Amino acid sequence: MLKQYLFITVINNLYMNNKCECGSNMYEYTDGTHMIWLCYKCGRFEGASGGDEDFIDCITKDPLRILEMIEDDILIPVKL
Repeated sequence: MLKQYLFITVINNLYMNNKCECGSNMYEYTDGTHMIWLCYKCGRFEGASGGDEDFIDCITKDPLRILEMIEDDILIPVKL
């Protein structure tokens, strides 16, 4: 329960202020199911998978996959 609360708190903070721990902006992307916040300065990312464990495994094993999904228009910017 505490882990879920902390996860929701982190996601809520990202949604509200879009700031990374390094102080730079984090940019929000989605494919309609998954949400990713990405910092282009330090490379940090956070996300919500909607319960999709395969998605979590994919980006955890190969974080560059996030950039590939953005380039392929699978993940699209939430705010322009």
